[in-house]
Amino acid sequence: MTEDKRIPLHYLDKRTLKYWNTVVDNLADKARSKDASPSAQQDLWRAQAQLKKITSRWRSKGYLV
Repeated sequence: MTEDKRIPLHYLDKRTLKYWNTVVDNLADKARSKDASPSAQQDLWRAQAQLKKITSRWRSKGYLV
């Protein structure tokens, strides 16, 4: 079995990741609700894109996400 060479995330990076996951989850719930605002889906897409950008950057630098 090969050893995982990725670097663990720093505490503050973990908090950032948890924050963006929470934002995406909350916006997903809001977008699925019956009384969702017209921009709720767009807000969700923007938050998902930001989360993907952050995690992709960390993965490219060799961090364990």
